[in-house]
Amino acid sequence: MATWYVNSATGSTGNGGTAQGDAWPSVAYALGQPLATHDRLFCTGGETITSTLAPFVSDLLIEGFALVPGDGGKYTITLDAGWTAGDRAYDTVANGFYHSKLKHLKFDGNGRAAAAVYGSGSRSFLQLYDLEVTGFAGSSNLVETHHCVADRMYIHDNPSTGWAGNLKFGGRGLRILNNGGNGVTTSDSRGVLFDAIVAGNAGRGIEFQFGILNASRFVVANNGGHGVRYYSPNNKDRFPQLFDGIVWGNANFGLFGSALDETGTGVYRNLFVGGNTQGDVFDGNTNGITTLAANPFTDDANDDFSLNDAADGGAVLKAVTDTFGGTTTHPFAWLAGAGSGGGTPSTPTRRNIPEGWR
Repeated sequence: MATWYVNSATGSTGNGGTAQGDAWPSVAYALGQPLATHDRLFCTGGETITSTLAPFVSDLLIEGFALVPGDGGKYTITLDAGWTAGDRAYDTVANGFYHSKLKHLKFDGNGRAAAAVYGSGSRSFLQLYDLEVTGFAGSSNLVETHHCVADRMYIHDNPSTGWAGNLKFGGRGLRILNNGGNGVTTSDSRGVLFDAIVAGNAGRGIEFQFGILNASRFVVANNGGHGVRYYSPNNKDRFPQLFDGIVWGNANFGLFGSALDETGTGVYRNLFVGGNTQGDVFDGNTNGITTLAANPFTDDANDDFSLNDAADGGAVLKAVTDTFGGTTTHPFAWLAGAGSGGGTPSTPTRRNIPEGWR
């Protein structure tokens, strides 16, 4: 395992890439060098790309930093004017099915009709940590994966009408805000979402098509379609396990679908639902659900999901914050101080999160 460096300000193609003072100029250049499996590529600054970034080796880590590796600074990858619909900024399957680890990166679509990250293939595996995606247009799914670990993703303000996140196994610490299409979908037989805010998207908030969706500690608010939709295109079994969540103000149903498990109903616990235009719960099961008569958030129109003091809104949630493990201000501890872009989520029981990323 070797370590390589990119510095967009001082790097040069004449350098060896083996130290910060000997850095290469761009990720695009680095990917054309003789990298090996499990190598690490640390990048500072940012670059504008003219074509797809695609690795030729497996298990390559690409990690941004500001001053020193590990400080959490993001490396920005911006699309230039030449991109068209169907193009992908980062593609793990273009040169074969290679695993990738992307950490502390920002993809700026610059208004282009393209996708940000693509890894949809039965042998493709992506590990995504602290990834930001913004400014993409068109109709592509912005982050589309087959096998994936997603930890802290901020996908926001993309005019694109595709899914913001098509994540087969789900993720944690997601902020999916104000996009032109749907929020996030899982397609595995047991998708998992933790610590997620899915709000202000033009389409549906969360959707899954079969199996079990286990969602815990989440906010789904003000989306243009159903808040949470569960259905089966092929008559496969599907039902939600939704715990400790708030579903508010969506344009269609809050919870929509045929949620059938072995007992005949979906499994809900500590759900707070209200203000959804067509109704709060389509399947009629209200076990574990508390109805909110008033908006519980301080200023959700501006992505402030702290709790207000409305008697039938935020005050209801403040009375049970111990159940959520939250505070007297926020419904969940991980929301406090996080802002729209994230912050550090709390630590639920995780699924397939590499130890080194905790």
